[in-house]
Amino acid sequence: MFLPLLFSTTVFAAEGMWLPGQLQAEQLEALGFSLQTGEISRENGPVLGPVVSMGHCTASFVSETGLLITNGHCIRSYLHYASQGGEDLIKDGFIADNLGAEKSAGPAARIFIPMDRKDVTAQVQDNLKGVKTDAKRHVELQRIRTYIASTCEADGNTRCEVVEQYGGMRWELVRYREIQDLRLVYAPPDSVVFFGGETDNWMWPRHAGDMALFRAYVAPDGSTAAYDEANVAYTPSQWYRVGIDDLDPGDPVLIAGFPASTSRYRTAAEMKHAALIRYPDGVDLFTELIRSLREHAIESDEAAAQLGPLIFSLSNQRKNYQGMLENMTRDDLVDAKIQAEAKLDEWIAADRKRQRKYAKEIAELREVVAQQQRSQPRDRLIQLMARYPSALYASRTAYRLSLERQKDGLDRRSGFQARDEQRIEDRFNQLDRSLHIEAERDILSIAFKHYVSLDADQRIHSIDQWLSQHGGPEKSIEYLFSDKRIQDPAHRNWLLTATQAELQAASSDQPWLELAILIEEWANQEQVTRDQMAGATERLRPVYMKAWKEMNDGPTYPDANGTLRISIGQISGYSPKEAVLYSPQTTVKGMVEKAGSDPFSLPATIQSSARNAAQSRWADPELDHVPLNFISSLDNTGGNSGSPTLNGKGELVGLAFDRNYEGMAADWAFDHQVTRSIHVDLRFCWWLMSEVQSADHILQELGIESTETD
Repeated sequence: MFLPLLFSTTVFAAEGMWLPGQLQAEQLEALGFSLQTGEISRENGPVLGPVVSMGHCTASFVSETGLLITNGHCIRSYLHYASQGGEDLIKDGFIADNLGAEKSAGPAARIFIPMDRKDVTAQVQDNLKGVKTDAKRHVELQRIRTYIASTCEADGNTRCEVVEQYGGMRWELVRYREIQDLRLVYAPPDSVVFFGGETDNWMWPRHAGDMALFRAYVAPDGSTAAYDEANVAYTPSQWYRVGIDDLDPGDPVLIAGFPASTSRYRTAAEMKHAALIRYPDGVDLFTELIRSLREHAIESDEAAAQLGPLIFSLSNQRKNYQGMLENMTRDDLVDAKIQAEAKLDEWIAADRKRQRKYAKEIAELREVVAQQQRSQPRDRLIQLMARYPSALYASRTAYRLSLERQKDGLDRRSGFQARDEQRIEDRFNQLDRSLHIEAERDILSIAFKHYVSLDADQRIHSIDQWLSQHGGPEKSIEYLFSDKRIQDPAHRNWLLTATQAELQAASSDQPWLELAILIEEWANQEQVTRDQMAGATERLRPVYMKAWKEMNDGPTYPDANGTLRISIGQISGYSPKEAVLYSPQTTVKGMVEKAGSDPFSLPATIQSSARNAAQSRWADPELDHVPLNFISSLDNTGGNSGSPTLNGKGELVGLAFDRNYEGMAADWAFDHQVTRSIHVDLRFCWWLMSEVQSADHILQELGIESTETD
């Protein structure tokens, strides 16, 4: 029945994470949308108005009382924070019986509601005129971005960003309403959200109920405020209406969200480096970290709860890298990129005017890229030690903040400006919930092991001296972990308020501060070189992008960069290899058939309720069961998790939560034949809430009338 529709996707419609306003009427009509371009293009309209960024995922409003829907995996840290007194809300799930029972998602939780965007390219470019060096260019670019953003943030409710589009050909000021009080409303148990675990992650067919609900709160006067019992539910300007009609292969669907990053317009050398070095080395490092963390996680329920979110994140990233490598090898993507870039070079060489416009700058860009790639293995380890162990993260952050506070506001490094200080403090306040000393000891041991294996020219002299002074990596780790002050909230608060001089003085008997200061001082020395390379890239990449656009001469979407985008496509299966055809929908029946031992353990209540699911109001007549997941031909990437999936009428019918394994390398090159997005069909969630978990009060808020099972 489904086979004729397996390959019916419209190529132009499937590929692309388009900016608001870029989609054309003919694209929508070709796929069968009844929505008009005007309804889709307005950021405060019915399609884009309900969508918000979580900073790492996407969510959307689904009621006039601030209720938001997203993926369950997007709120794991919220659930961990809210677990108290032996609770494990990740494992067991959560249902708030009323508003008073909703639990705080924690001080670091945020949503950002898009308000408007403005082209500021001329302002940015005017500020860079006359700049003579690339290092100065980078510094001045950061200054003008900070100035524009800080000027935009007139009150505590607003968050502004200046972002590049098309590699820096265009700059936009994006304005958000920030909300800081988020509370948990509903989450299924993890065995439902992440059914199949690592085995099924990124795979099709899939049977995961990856959905959750939380609520936004503001002060009684409507202003943004941190968690307070006096706060009231936020009233959004737009929210989605739930669609409950059947979905079929070939039906049009769209998602709106905040895809984080793609690399489709990167150079061939960057793709080759990723395939040969970045991804293989990343898989090895992640594998070591995961193995160690899992050994600690099995020690107790508390350890499992503390380490679960990190293990999930690393496992997800590792499988992503593994899939990238397999896709690149299978499809010869690197060779295809090299050939495409050779055609670009030929096109430029064929015309003297094009040679003057592009040839020199593109050659220079390739040289800068090669420079940046040499330090990538070291940079990965330094970045790891910027997050773990927690004591090193806190010490490095505090010392960096003490340095940045001494600068003029426009000169402060991104992430350490005055507007960032509250978020840094909130992260510090949340450290106790995830602090596992022995696991963090092992993380640092792995980082040091990889560090000492670096080529000599990539080692950091001051760090080498420090390790030698304290007897090598193993004894240095013992020295560091003898200082347990990170476990004291009062000490963490002191770190955030201390001056550079106070931190330097304290470092004489605080090992973590001693190491943190060495790393940050080295980073200061490296800054001129980094500024030079960053400025060169910022000057040259727009030229490379402009050449591609001119050669291809057609509508072009920019690489994803965390800003609001739209993707359209249709429900469609695919063929991953000869004689294998995947239909595009799965059901609860298939979930029960897979059920067994972990990671396919399934609550008994679902298995028993599934016996009558075919007669449920939520059953799909064509599938003869309650639908669970579906795949579509539309485009997505990290950051799109939780993106609302709308049908052709603009009704909410699903949530994007994954991409298929065969299409993993779509971050570099979109393959129309096999790249698919994976969605949870919300009819499964309504069935789960109404017929398994008795959460009818939430369904009523969503506008879903209660009807007894036939």
